Amino acid sequence: MKYLIPFFMLLVLVSCTRTYYYGAGNFVTESSVLPKPVYRGERAKGTYLQGSYYHTLEDEPTEVNPIEFSSIQLGELSYIKSYTGKNINAAYSAIVHGGVYDANAVGEFNGGSKNFFGGGVTGELNLNIPFNRVDWRIIGGKFSMMYEGGDYYYFRKDVYKKYGTSYSKEDFNVINFNPRKLYVNFSLTWEVVYKLKNGAIGYWESYGGRDKTFVLGKCLYYTRRKLTGFIQINGDMQGAYLGGGLIFQID
Repeated sequence: MKYLIPFFMLLVLVSCTRTYYYGAGNFVTESSVLPKPVYRGERAKGTYLQGSYYHTLEDEPTEVNPIEFSSIQLGELSYIKSYTGKNINAAYSAIVHGGVYDANAVGEFNGGSKNFFGGGVTGELNLNIPFNRVDWRIIGGKFSMMYEGGDYYYFRKDVYKKYGTSYSKEDFNVINFNPRKLYVNFSLTWEVVYKLKNGAIGYWESYGGRDKTFVLGKCLYYTRRKLTGFIQINGDMQGAYLGGGLIFQID
């Protein structure tokens, strides 16, 4: 229920001139795939290095999405450990990230490009139903804990001190969901993997919460021996983000 509150809030604020959203700069960690070995009749483990890049798709407010922001760019590097059993998949990772949030000015606070950086940990546990050519990871949960600093953190902290989590006046509205450096997220996930002779093709989805809003993630990936490439789209109240990256298995 708490994730629906911001949406009802938006319905009230749509008629006003501008709506500014301020959440954490890292908008994808809890809705990004973690690589796991497929089940081929015996337990398997893997160690991976992952690099990824994401960018917002919408740059201007619309009637459908009245929230105003310019753009967000984000890069991530991850070290990942994974385990696959017959009916269980597990993975965890350590992450560093950095990026730029092109924030709009609000009130007396100047906008422009604001850097952010940080790191954290994330983990995922799945129930797996294996078939001869398919692994169906029918349901899972993913938990993330992230720390973030930089110019953008201090910007949204100052906005929060002035306007709180939500504020409305004649010429603008403020919705500020995250004035903190440390935050946690949780998502439900599912995944299906088609096994190839020397790799796999997979599709992964997540449904979860970040900064008291609902977040959806969709990822398509292809693995050939030790290298995986993926493309991903995420969506929340700010709009949609497109990204991709490479994963290399080192062990």
